[in-house]
Amino acid sequence: MAQFIVPGGGLPTSTPVGTAGDTLGSMLNKSSGTAVSTLSASGATDLPVPASGNIYYVVNATADAQLQFSGAAAEGQLQTITLEVHANGFTVTLPTTNVVPSDSTLTLPATATQESGFATVISYTARGGSTVIVGGV
Repeated sequence: MAQFIVPGGGLPTSTPVGTAGDTLGSMLNKSSGTAVSTLSASGATDLPVPASGNIYYVVNATADAQLQFSGAAAEGQLQTITLEVHANGFTVTLPTTNVVPSDSTLTLPATATQESGFATVISYTARGGSTVIVGGV
């Protein structure tokens, strides 16, 4: 299943973890080179596909929102885009434009969970030279 519900929104990104005081975001960045970006979402909200490298978006809804990808992976790039969406009781529509499921039997969730204290986590793959982004990976 492409959608995972994380009780309590998962590990907080601002609380130190480990003996070195690393946050979850900094640990992701150090271990895999994954950039972590936190943003607020309301209305039409663009999620830029970086020119290169993977990205992990922590999205906090402040009103009903429609998430959409902007840009494309650079030629020769294969990128993972992971969304951790905290809807906070709002309706957050997940990206659908140029997005296809990773498996023909898979139905991608249309919206993030609205339950307070929970998050929806879903990953997508963007490939350079293609306008299609694959979801549910």
